[in-house]
Amino acid sequence: MRCRATNTPEQLEWLAVEVDTQQENCEKTLIFGASINSVSEIYTWLMGRLRQQAYRDGVANPRQSLISMFHAHVSPELQQHILTVFRQKNSTIRVIVCTIAFGMGVEVPDVRRVVHWGRVKSVLSFWQQVGRCGRDGLPAQAMWYPSSVTGDDREVFQHMKNGSKCVRRTILEAFVLQPGDTEQLDQLDARQPCAAAGGRQCAQCACSLCSCCSYCRAQCSCSASEE
Repeated sequence: MRCRATNTPEQLEWLAVEVDTQQENCEKTLIFGASINSVSEIYTWLMGRLRQQAYRDGVANPRQSLISMFHAHVSPELQQHILTVFRQKNSTIRVIVCTIAFGMGVEVPDVRRVVHWGRVKSVLSFWQQVGRCGRDGLPAQAMWYPSSVTGDDREVFQHMKNGSKCVRRTILEAFVLQPGDTEQLDQLDARQPCAAAGGRQCAQCACSLCSCCSYCRAQCSCSASEE
């Protein structure tokens, strides 16, 4: 899990490059925007940046697009088409830019990334949307490009935005309501840094710190080999 500090579409250049070079091998990605306008902005930028490369085999056929947009104003027929294709293991659609209209009950086990763009409504909705990636049990990644921090959970999101402690702990602490409900927090406390032998770097490391969040990765001993 990572938090980024900016939220202009150009910051998604890394994703455009992956779609451009990997095409149908690009990792399945969901980008959640707070509004239809923000979703439209991201989708328009990606399509303009990629042009012909936004389509399978470089043919500008809407039914062969690698990128789709999903929100309440998309027709029910197109929504169903997007969901049907995206559920397929070999889906042509690799990136969906969406609002919360891409809602609960949508089961796509092989989503590898969830990106939150801008303001997030609540910790609960954030955690539910993060839970859409890695449902097949394989490694997955969540990212947040924050903007303003408001609402009832603003203190939690401000801690995440500041990057001053473990992102996972920050979220879990928001859900701990009973004194004895601390099992997952205790597991976080029990983690140990890896032994950075052989010049291994965090990019290749999968220890309990490096696979947790951006803050914890920076605390791992193998991060010293990247300096």
